[in-house]
Amino acid sequence: MLLEGPYRGKRILDLLLLALVAIPAGIIGLVCAIAVRCSSKGPVFFRQERAGLHGRPFRIWKFRTMADGINPIFPDQCEITKVGAVLRRLSLDELPQLINVATGEMSIVGPRPTLNYQTERYNENQRRRLAVKPGLTGLAQISGRNSLTWPERINFDVRYVEIQSPKVDLWLVVQTFKAILSGEGVHGHPADDPLSVVHAAESAVAEVAVELGVLDVGAVDPRATDVGANEAVIDLRAERTIEPADADVTIAESGVADIRSADIREVL
Repeated sequence: MLLEGPYRGKRILDLLLLALVAIPAGIIGLVCAIAVRCSSKGPVFFRQERAGLHGRPFRIWKFRTMADGINPIFPDQCEITKVGAVLRRLSLDELPQLINVATGEMSIVGPRPTLNYQTERYNENQRRRLAVKPGLTGLAQISGRNSLTWPERINFDVRYVEIQSPKVDLWLVVQTFKAILSGEGVHGHPADDPLSVVHAAESAVAEVAVELGVLDVGAVDPRATDVGANEAVIDLRAERTIEPADADVTIAESGVADIRSADIREVL
């Protein structure tokens, strides 16, 4: 029988793991916070709204890794601070999300929290990844991370929802440390990632609106993290409908059939 929600006792396991790592995580976090504060201007933490359990919005905690005020979806290396690059390489920028785990908004293991506009493009099967709380790490994070296409990552997340158990969670935690040490998939996103395609398409909509005189250039934020923001501005200001053929990109299901099946069978 497939689970369509967290397994019984998952919250207890989260709290036990949180208690186990609280002291070392606090010490490491303090060092990271001092490094961020001393290395560049701006706040220590970065807060952003993400989709949680059943799509309910919440705000994540992260250490700031880019120059203050800059937060593009696909940052250039020059926009990432030197300390930020180290934090990203070791995934320490995500350490403050233990606060989200403590408050019950996240789990130690689960699908990574995504932006709200992304969940709006899910099909019925992909929405199953929202059946559990987002996590610090998950099946996708030990299977390629950013080197995976977006549909592949979603398929890994859906697969996790299907096989989740305390044993699987503990196995994934151990595998996460191995993945961090190896550095596999830390950098970059595929050039054809639907995130990039959607961003480009909606930016194109904004450019067309400016050319037609239904939107002021100053109203368009080309670096907006929420790529639906410009589209919303257009909806409010436009006198006519602008519908380029590629403006709405739906995240399609991937053909990934066998998701680390050998490794998972060993755990199960």
